[in-house]
Amino acid sequence: MKDDQRRQRQRQRQRQRAAAIRVSETKALIIVLGIPQALVGEVKQWVSSSMSRPVNVLAVPATNDDNRPYNSAQVSQVFQTAVKYAERKRRAEQQPAPAYIMLLYVPGQNDEAALAPFDFFVFPVPLHILCNFDNGRQLRHDHDKVKQAIQNALNPTSENMRSFQEVQKRVNAVRDAEPLQLPPENFFIDKDIAIRQIFRMLRRGERPWDDIVKELTAQEFDKDRLPRLKKGIRRRAYQDARGLVFLRAELRELHGANRELSDAENIEEDATSLLRGSFRFGCPLLTGFHHDVQLEHNRPLNDITFKCGTTHNVKCGNVYINVYPNDIVRGKKLAAL
Repeated sequence: MKDDQRRQRQRQRQRQRAAAIRVSETKALIIVLGIPQALVGEVKQWVSSSMSRPVNVLAVPATNDDNRPYNSAQVSQVFQTAVKYAERKRRAEQQPAPAYIMLLYVPGQNDEAALAPFDFFVFPVPLHILCNFDNGRQLRHDHDKVKQAIQNALNPTSENMRSFQEVQKRVNAVRDAEPLQLPPENFFIDKDIAIRQIFRMLRRGERPWDDIVKELTAQEFDKDRLPRLKKGIRRRAYQDARGLVFLRAELRELHGANRELSDAENIEEDATSLLRGSFRFGCPLLTGFHHDVQLEHNRPLNDITFKCGTTHNVKCGNVYINVYPNDIVRGKKLAAL
């Protein structure tokens, strides 16, 4: 039994190393928002010169209104371009691509208009210095200040990049309990509070990356608590406020890859679901990654309501259900509400 378990762990590590190698061979995508028209043309050069490896850069000009630099049309344009690029790369390489997605932006009164469409599938990097004013002129209009801010943000020793490297390790980790991998809409940290609210605080910089989910403590489960486990196997997992145990699926059980985008003109809903299932804070998730969600002692899930994606609710008449990072739920005996 021990030899079998050891060989299984070795195979898992080999698969993870192979996946990491494939991802490292793809280019990263860096999105820049909040820079005015006069300077946005130079952004690509500034970003590229700050990186040790080739990257793809996507930027559209912001408005000249320093109070409200973002408008929905411009953000939608860059969002759809980023999505189509990521989907094109994913189809070609049969894996989550690009290697990672980072969003550099200038904070402002309406910066949520820039952040919200990207949900939790980009790593946000606020360029705080560019919010400041000098002689009545906001620094985001200053050529040298914008160039320096971008270079500082992307410096490998900067706080932003160190935080991103730590997030990468956590999202890519093949371990039982990692809060950053939990589904935002379906894991509840309190009766009426989903972990989405914690993720939103991380996105907005209201919670530090080194103190991600201090409210959670992983528990150890065995066959007595989760009868679907094999005898002698112990697994660590998070249990939410509703008593649901979110058990990370084993690598050999990964299935149900994200569907491809439809050909419809309005692809934003499909696109958001696709990228929410493929990336978490800019880092690619393994294709088919999901949690096996269940109550202790094989109790049925009949009384639990799950959010499927972001649009509708379902109930499950089975004793377990698969929940994906984009909150898509799959399983037997599902009924839409």
